[in-house]
Amino acid sequence: MDEIPGGFWQAVAEGFIQGQLNKPLFGRHYLKFGQCFGLWGYMIELCGILGAKHASKPDAFVPAFLGMSGAAGVAKRVLVEQANSIVQRHSLGSMNFWDYVGADVADRMGYKGDGWHSFVTEQGAEKCPPKFALTNGWGYASAGAALGTTHPDILRAMFDRTHARVPEKEWRSAYVAGLDIGPEQPQTSYAEAEATENKNFMEFCQQFRLDLYAILKD
Repeated sequence: MDEIPGGFWQAVAEGFIQGQLNKPLFGRHYLKFGQCFGLWGYMIELCGILGAKHASKPDAFVPAFLGMSGAAGVAKRVLVEQANSIVQRHSLGSMNFWDYVGADVADRMGYKGDGWHSFVTEQGAEKCPPKFALTNGWGYASAGAALGTTHPDILRAMFDRTHARVPEKEWRSAYVAGLDIGPEQPQTSYAEAEATENKNFMEFCQQFRLDLYAILKD
């Protein structure tokens, strides 16, 4: 993808990348694969939550959030088509956000080993260019938006599974492998996450997409 559509998702992703960027004295700046994985999982969550919040206004949400525009009704049709494709390809009824990203990445990279956990552990320290993280971030942002707007019940269940406490040993192992998840498990309710993410989104719209702010604010 030569040009990535702009929007709130990109502002968030670029901020994440700049905050996590490794800057060696010699050589190009890079992210570790585990950091990329952390970004992509967050993109699914963020975009899903906001997609569900603004599901009734796709013609305003998609341009402001994903940076894509088109005739009235196109946004909803695209989101529905993408969401249906995701539901057909993945068993979302048992997945959390990390499961989805892990299974998708492992499948696209042709990994034949023992599940995506092993894949991420093995690849966690690999160096990746920032553009790689951002380009794939767009894919997971649009996937999250599609699920949130079209299947909010599935998205909410994935959120609950993602934020359920896991054994400390398992969490620590994932953190040490390079995933950008922090050393301690955060505890956030869906309502708290929605309020925080929507506040940031609306502030972005008020500054950069004032033409859509009033529509999304109501």
